[in-house]
Amino acid sequence: MEFQQFKKLNNIGGWLIFAIAALVYTATMESTASLWDCGEFIASSYKLQVVHPPGAPLFLMIGRMFSLLAMGNPENVAWFLNLMSALCSAFSMMFLFWIITHLARRMLTKDGTVGLDFSQVIAILGAGAIGALAATFADSIWFSAVEAEVYSMSLLCTSIVFWAILKWEERANEPYADRWLLFIAFMIGCSIFVHWLNLLTIPAMVFVYYFKRFKPTRIGMFLAFLVSIAILGFILKIVITSFVSIAAGFELAFVNGLGLPFNSGLIFFLLLFIAALAFGLWYTYKNNRPTLHNALLGFMFIMIGYSTIATTVIRSNADPNIDMNSPEDVVSLDSYLKREQYGSRPFLTGYYYTADVVGVNELGKKYSRGEKEYDVVGRKIDYEYDGRKILFPRMWDSTPANRERYEKWVGLKKGEKPSYADNINFFLKYQIGHMYVRYFLWNFVGRQNDEQGVGDRFDGNWLSGIGFFDSMRLGPQSNLPDAVANHPARNTYYFIPLLLGLLGLVFHFTNDRKRAFVVTLLFLFCGVAIIIQGNSPPIEPRERDYIFAGSFYAFTIWIGLGVIALFDILRGMIDKKMAGILAVGICTIAPLLMASQNWDDHSRHGRYAARDFAANYLESCAPNSIIFTQGDNDTYPLWYAQEVEGIRRDVRVVNLSLLGVDWYINQLRRKVNDAAPVPMTMTPDKIRGSSRDVVAVVENTRIAPEGKYVSLQEIMKFVADDSPRSKAGGSDRDYIPTRNLKMASDPNKSVQNGAIGKGDEDLIVPEIKWQLPRNKRSLYKNDVMVLDIIAANNWERPIYFAISVSPGSYLGMEKYFQLEGLAYRLVPIENSERGPYKGRVNTEIMYSNLMNKFKFGNINDKDVHVDSDLRRMTINFRGNYARLAEALTKKGDKKRALEVLDRSLEMMPDDAAPFDMYMYGTIESYYETGNYKRANEVTEQVANRLLQDLAYYKTLGSKHARAHSTDRRMKESFITQFANLADEKGEKDFAKQLKDRLAEVKG
Repeated sequence: MEFQQFKKLNNIGGWLIFAIAALVYTATMESTASLWDCGEFIASSYKLQVVHPPGAPLFLMIGRMFSLLAMGNPENVAWFLNLMSALCSAFSMMFLFWIITHLARRMLTKDGTVGLDFSQVIAILGAGAIGALAATFADSIWFSAVEAEVYSMSLLCTSIVFWAILKWEERANEPYADRWLLFIAFMIGCSIFVHWLNLLTIPAMVFVYYFKRFKPTRIGMFLAFLVSIAILGFILKIVITSFVSIAAGFELAFVNGLGLPFNSGLIFFLLLFIAALAFGLWYTYKNNRPTLHNALLGFMFIMIGYSTIATTVIRSNADPNIDMNSPEDVVSLDSYLKREQYGSRPFLTGYYYTADVVGVNELGKKYSRGEKEYDVVGRKIDYEYDGRKILFPRMWDSTPANRERYEKWVGLKKGEKPSYADNINFFLKYQIGHMYVRYFLWNFVGRQNDEQGVGDRFDGNWLSGIGFFDSMRLGPQSNLPDAVANHPARNTYYFIPLLLGLLGLVFHFTNDRKRAFVVTLLFLFCGVAIIIQGNSPPIEPRERDYIFAGSFYAFTIWIGLGVIALFDILRGMIDKKMAGILAVGICTIAPLLMASQNWDDHSRHGRYAARDFAANYLESCAPNSIIFTQGDNDTYPLWYAQEVEGIRRDVRVVNLSLLGVDWYINQLRRKVNDAAPVPMTMTPDKIRGSSRDVVAVVENTRIAPEGKYVSLQEIMKFVADDSPRSKAGGSDRDYIPTRNLKMASDPNKSVQNGAIGKGDEDLIVPEIKWQLPRNKRSLYKNDVMVLDIIAANNWERPIYFAISVSPGSYLGMEKYFQLEGLAYRLVPIENSERGPYKGRVNTEIMYSNLMNKFKFGNINDKDVHVDSDLRRMTINFRGNYARLAEALTKKGDKKRALEVLDRSLEMMPDDAAPFDMYMYGTIESYYETGNYKRANEVTEQVANRLLQDLAYYKTLGSKHARAHSTDRRMKESFITQFANLADEKGEKDFAKQLKDRLAEVKG
């Protein structure tokens, strides 16, 4: 076959792969916003707002164009943003097809352009299809392809630049071939503000250039590697951050030093930069320096792509509702790009987590724009530790919980100091093994379930489906409980994709060592290099497999080349044509197996849970209220619901994690949508920069006599006071002089705004009194601002804490909480009940919310997949229904209590989140309402599941049984509790049956 004929088939094949991938992703993508950052990205794309550092302005601009396809229907905006991700991933598969066929062609023919016979064409196109389809159905790639996040577009950027360097390689000796290099430079510049992951392709691309232009030698390869690292470092440290840092330096010098207007330093720097670049291009062209000239051209194209960051500053100056870090000028943009609010992790040198802080070093000053110049508002600091610095510190996070996790991972006793061997052991066992190899094997061997793995045998492990291998690591797999064996995210590929990829890897190195080395660099830099640079602590907020998609994408190249390897083996045994067809046919097993196993837990079609759960949080609030939230999943979906779909725009969402920084506090002073500004007593100057970042709790009996409660308003005046009398111990430290706080109530306002139901007016206390928790030796700025907002509000607007907020953020006020849905309202009624619950229940408001307003995003549809995050939320929400039912029962309203319980199980059935021991409250309430039949049915469902688990534990050997011992004891205890509860309610026979079955299993 002529090369041109092959090219035509190759192009058709690539577009066919695109069509298949696009159909798969479109059919399985989420129907609306997803959890985590997706709500923020969709809302910010819709209105071109400013997302969290370091920003993604190009993603947002492209997302804005896709949002216009909704044709004015806000409910369709998320669907079209998800479609954008689906198409980006589909295009990535198309480019992957062409990458694989390019590499395969180079292995089968001398220069890749001579004629190919039919068998070779079948093998090459088949290799491209098998590899691209394996990537299409790979766990981590599929996950990102069906939601509006940056990772699918980032993967597309990676695909384009790697495909483009191979196109350059093919045309390198033709005139103007270096235009491909300039295109790559432009794409790299653009990709910076989608996600920085694309930069990790640079070392691989440098070696494509090196192998094409130079005869390889060991010293040459070493130098090429150094050059690749230098280019990568130059873009990361000079282009992305230092460019703006230098501009900020000019701005500070011109404005603060010379007294010139704002932006004068920035303008001068940009003119100087453009002039210098133009001169460099003119000089190198005039003096015939093509290499240097092309390098400057490449730099220019990178900067053209990089220029999209300007939109972040432009939009921030428009004061959008979402304006993370408020980067309105080049000085604040510098902090934004450096991600200073997140802190840093040690890389090459640092200290163990056991090192104690012995001092603070000042690294520089923090500036903020004032009236006439940039004011100093704080210091940039670095802590000084005792002991020696070590090279390559991996065990560095000193938070108490993570200390215990470090000890667990490397087998240290409590309080024992780690050795350097422990440090390396943690790197290999946790960072490489748990945080990369485990994810890699998820994609090409199989996965146990979608629960977050913490290093035990229960959750998040890789799984092959071959009993012998799995049993050695995880215990016997032949008689698993139904919930484990039939888990939708239990996906097994029997090592087939992995073995095919390893076969392709070996064949690639055997037949084309240079290009195999290039693919290896892509594989390692998009995988292990991220681990080394990221230096993960011993636990992350969620699984991070999606950041390694580029590495898994690279491995699927070898899966495709595995077809060529098998073809090469078979053609020596049978007819060549039949060898090509047979090789492709056999290898098709890999992507088909991955597709069939992964479809049920990767399809999010028909699911609206994230949006509906967000709406439920908002609907839990009274009109014109304020709700404190804390994490990504109780904030970003709420932003989406309000900003895009216009749900409850009167509620002001206040994120506690952001409340510790001045820019966010000041944004709360503005009216947003239909929500009034958040009231505060502290003026902007009191919380500016580092002011009151930490406020010590130092009891001062002179100001607050022991046992006396002091007005919260008076305390906030004291904290805001800058005079020496309000500082601790003659220093400049801010402090709170007492833990005992109080605030007068306003019964009229509480009744008028509906917080207090009829008949509860007499329960209103004249003032609420509480103590700051004893374990809080100091308050951070976000804690101080919570108190300040409550003091300034003075019962004018309803104030809520989302049920997902950590108890430490309640600041001791929980006895005055009133549960009304998915949020606690602060009310002037003290809860006198003792028990595990917080606050009281307003049955009328909560009944109205739960029964008439709450939606659950189709999770009661058996065809809709509910992932682990949504399952956890569902279990919590069931608990709220059970608590309302209990409160109604105590009031004698058993009819409505039964309605609540039935509604709970109708909307959140066992299929959505399997009934477990946390159903105790629901079961108890069913008994209390007199529906013993339903109580016994649910109990039996739970007991059957627990007994299956216990029966399985009994089959384990001593090694695995010890790992399950705590879980076993807990489940035995719950079955006993269920039996005792049934016995107490008069269900003697049923209780005996449960006890007998437990005794039989314990046997």
